[in-house]
Amino acid sequence: MKRVIAFSLAALMLLFCACGKTAEAKPLADVFNDIKAQVAFENITELKEARQLDRRYGITEDMVAEFAGCNNATGGNQEEIVLIKAADETKAAAVKEKLDKRYESKLNQSRNYDAEQAAIVEKCSVTQDGLYVAMIVSDKADKITEIYRKGAGLQ
Repeated sequence: MKRVIAFSLAALMLLFCACGKTAEAKPLADVFNDIKAQVAFENITELKEARQLDRRYGITEDMVAEFAGCNNATGGNQEEIVLIKAADETKAAAVKEKLDKRYESKLNQSRNYDAEQAAIVEKCSVTQDGLYVAMIVSDKADKITEIYRKGAGLQ
């Protein structure tokens, strides 16, 4: 009788664990392609090489398992999207710290030069979910965040 109860409890635990499982994560390059397919961008430069992360954010290649994103190529528009899956938890924290610094720099810069852009930046943020770190600065941040979270399996 004890075996039947134990087996039944184990089966129920597996059932509940399976029901709570999040969606399978897509590669971030695919997630970013989904974002570009659903959100219109103008004058963007895509992040394609790890050295771009190092140059712009101080994020080195060994810190990152995968990444995708873009920034606006014009000087006045603060739109910038950076999606990163870090190599491990420690590196994820370091990536978040570096993106937080970039976010603060964007906020300060826009406050000094363009109140409209500052309002957009203020509504955005840097987020971390486990190994995933994202900085989404855009007037379309809500839609972009929704697509990112779904594609990365974070919902």
